[in-house]
Amino acid sequence: MKLTTTIAALAIIAAPAAWAGSLGETPTEPMMDPMAEAAPAPYDWSGFYAGLSAGKASGDFDYTIIGESSPYFSEEIDGKSYGIYGGYNFQNGNFVYGVELALQNVDASRDLVPESKFKSAHDLKLRLGYVNDNMLFYAFGGVTKATWQNDSGGISEHDMDGTNMGVGVEMAFRENWLFGFEAIRRDLDGDLVPNFNENIDATFNTVQLRVGYKF
Repeated sequence: MKLTTTIAALAIIAAPAAWAGSLGETPTEPMMDPMAEAAPAPYDWSGFYAGLSAGKASGDFDYTIIGESSPYFSEEIDGKSYGIYGGYNFQNGNFVYGVELALQNVDASRDLVPESKFKSAHDLKLRLGYVNDNMLFYAFGGVTKATWQNDSGGISEHDMDGTNMGVGVEMAFRENWLFGFEAIRRDLDGDLVPNFNENIDATFNTVQLRVGYKF
């Protein structure tokens, strides 16, 4: 009897301690994965932009008597080109399209007659491009108005009209600054002397660097 009483008393004493130990244990919380960082917003190419360009110009010059089957003579032209440009871009997802006007001073002369040369070439271009974040790859086409100058035997200037086409790439850096490379081909023709049967044609290519700013 005494043994039974003693065992019961020990059980009563030990019970609170066991309950206390059970209650004092801190439940383990499940580990939470850190929230993934939000991806940076893609660069916005839309809006006005303007800049400067400079590069190398080269091509072919043909002098033709109208009605003849082949040029009277042909020469290569070579020189440089520099100027200003400005335009506006629209953006729809990864596609960018817009219009640009470029005003170029040109000093590209005939090999045999350096006094005969291009003086200017002004381009109106429609552009269509694809965006990869801060890189823009684009193609373009449009119209060109140029001036051919002949300084031999007195200065004379002749208007030339035609088309342009080409490709380019631009990179945006430091917020709104733009740096790019462009290759443009111009196919031009004009009258050497108005109302006469003398005609000049030129295939005029330019590769140029561009530095601009997007507003």
